[in-house]
Amino acid sequence: MIAELLFRTLDTQDKSGLIFNPKRCLRSRLNSNSCEICLTRCRKKALTLRERSIVFNKDQCTGCMVCVAECPNDAFTVSTDISFLLQEIHNTRARNPLVLSCHKSASHSDGRIPIPCIGLLSEPVLAALNCLAPSEFYLDVHQCADCENGHVLSLLHERIQTIVNKKGQSVDLKIRYLPVGDFTAPTPEQQRRDFLRMAKNSMIDLGKDATKAYNQDEKEPIKKEPAVKKDGVFVSRFLHQALRQLPGDAVQEKELLHSYFFTSRTTERCDLCPLCTGMCPTGALKRKTDGEIKQLSFTSSKCSGCGICVAFCRKNALEIMPGATIDPGVTQAIA
Repeated sequence: MIAELLFRTLDTQDKSGLIFNPKRCLRSRLNSNSCEICLTRCRKKALTLRERSIVFNKDQCTGCMVCVAECPNDAFTVSTDISFLLQEIHNTRARNPLVLSCHKSASHSDGRIPIPCIGLLSEPVLAALNCLAPSEFYLDVHQCADCENGHVLSLLHERIQTIVNKKGQSVDLKIRYLPVGDFTAPTPEQQRRDFLRMAKNSMIDLGKDATKAYNQDEKEPIKKEPAVKKDGVFVSRFLHQALRQLPGDAVQEKELLHSYFFTSRTTERCDLCPLCTGMCPTGALKRKTDGEIKQLSFTSSKCSGCGICVAFCRKNALEIMPGATIDPGVTQAIA
């Protein structure tokens, strides 16, 4: 029964693995919000605007994952969690250089790590991998030019160039493009370990999906997840996890990653009303009341920099600025 459900899950799963949650779109969070990042980045016109709402046409989508990489509030997500790349990049001393490749050209047998599309690697994700990498790692893009998602190459160049401009000469750039034919295949033992690890992760994910499908078939009640979880966004969590893995003396690397977080502050006009905390989609802003004492706190590692809190503040008493000056995981009182 479980095997049948696993195969059925594979058969019915969307090819791209792209998931769109309209309730996480900033436009649905605030009527006056006019974010168009996904619209301007989608080359295949799979995203359109209808009465101020983003409409996703999955039949038009080619799975370039640019919307996932660019959306500030995780309205677009992918079924493959790439957080495991942080551990993979950390372990490159014990194996061949890490090679990330589109799932169309990668296979378990050659040791390359497949991801849905190179377009999924946003600038902050690339920066985090670069800071954690003990040596050079490679992006296999030799088939990208002939792919229907070939437009991600220019975006990839743009993201890497921005990292270079941000870091100056303080952090070595370890990201490399993999030349055609310039890859040493791993040993049979490395292949076996890589395959078993990836198979285990895939079976765990498929098992969850199949169990969910089974429950639906049996009409068993399934706990409904909240539409918007206030636990930060993927990029912030990815960056924070990378920071925790960096050694204590990696000062320049930490400074680079800190630049992708945000800082918030209030002015004297703040009267500690609950509007900004109620509107914040990530839980970065919290309001605490202890008797007559009120306090507004901010956690940088949860902030996406979307600016909704600033737009909604009727007193114009709130500011969001790029960069974190302290540990992003530390919650600090700002009013």
